[in-house]
Amino acid sequence: MSVETQVAAEGSFSCPICITDYSANEKWCSPEGCSHRLCQDCAEQYFDAAIKDRDVPLRCVIPDCGSTFGCEQVEQVLGKDNLSDYEAILLLNYLESDPNVRFCPVADCPFAVIGTPDDPVIECGVCGGFFCFICKNSWAEGHEHVMVEGVDSVKACPNCSIPIQKVQDNSCNKMVCPQCKCSFCWLCGKKVNEIDHFWTPSGCTYYGKSTQGKRRRCIYGAVYLVSSPVLIGVVAAILGPVVLIQIPYFAVRRAQEKGKSRIQMIGNGLAGAMISPFAAAAAIAVLVPCALGVVYIYVPASFFSRHVLRRFRRRKGRSVADRNRECTEV
Repeated sequence: MSVETQVAAEGSFSCPICITDYSANEKWCSPEGCSHRLCQDCAEQYFDAAIKDRDVPLRCVIPDCGSTFGCEQVEQVLGKDNLSDYEAILLLNYLESDPNVRFCPVADCPFAVIGTPDDPVIECGVCGGFFCFICKNSWAEGHEHVMVEGVDSVKACPNCSIPIQKVQDNSCNKMVCPQCKCSFCWLCGKKVNEIDHFWTPSGCTYYGKSTQGKRRRCIYGAVYLVSSPVLIGVVAAILGPVVLIQIPYFAVRRAQEKGKSRIQMIGNGLAGAMISPFAAAAAIAVLVPCALGVVYIYVPASFFSRHVLRRFRRRKGRSVADRNRECTEV
C-alpha cells in the first residue's frame, strides 16, 4: 500500500515535529521508504535548515528510521530553485569526501580535480591555473609545500575524510562530523562511540590540547586498579539492601494496584521477603565478578593491545621496510 493510499484510508495523519493531526487533504511530505509524514510547514523549515547546515541527504526525523527524502520531495516542498542548491550541496559533499579530489585555490573558481600525490601538479580545467595536490596551494617554479595557516585547527574526519575545524581550543575533544555523523576523538583521530574513551587510563583527555602523558597514565592506572575493588565493594554493599527492600515493596505495591485484599498483599510481601535474599545474593554473585573481570582483564588487555602491540607492529613494519630498502640498494 502506498503512502497516499494509506493517508486516504486513514483520513488524517500526525506530524511528528509539531505533533499536530491534519486531514488527508492537507499538504504533506514523506521520505522514500517509510510512511512517516511531515506537514508542509514543518517540512519546509526542516529542509531549509538542513540545507543551510549542509546536513544532507535529508533524513527522516524519526530516530533510527534511516529513510531519506529524494529530490522529488525537496522540489515539492521548496521549489526548483532550492532543489538546485540541494543537488549542488550533495555533489559538494560527495567531492569533499573523496580523498583524491582537490578544489582549485583560485578565488571564484569552483572547479574540482582528481589527482594523486605521485603527480602533485594539478591543472585546473576552467581557469588554467596550476596548484599542488599535497598542500593545495598554487604551483610555481621552485614550489615548496606550504601548508595552510591554522592547519592545527583542521583535521579530517576518520570516516568520510572531509576537513573539520575546531573553533574553540578549550572545548571538549569529542567531535561529530556534520556530514556522516561519525563521532571521533580530536586528539588521536580515532572513532569513538562512547565517552569512556576519554575516561580510561589509556585514553585521551576530554578537555585540553594534548593526550595524557606516560606519568599521568601510570598514576591514573594505579589509582584505577587500587580504588576499583573498594568502589565495587561499596556498590555491592548498597545493592544488597536495595534489593532486599525493593522486591517486597514492589510485590505489595503490585498486589495493591490489582485491588487484592490486605491478606493477599501481606502474603505477597512475605513471599518477596523470602525471595529477596536469594535475588540479592545472585545479583552480587553475578555483578561483582563481571566488574572485577572488566577492571583486571578487559581494561589491561585493551591497554596492551592499544599501546604495546601497536608499537611492536610499528617496529616490525619498520624493520621489514629497512630490510627491503637494503635489498633494493644492493
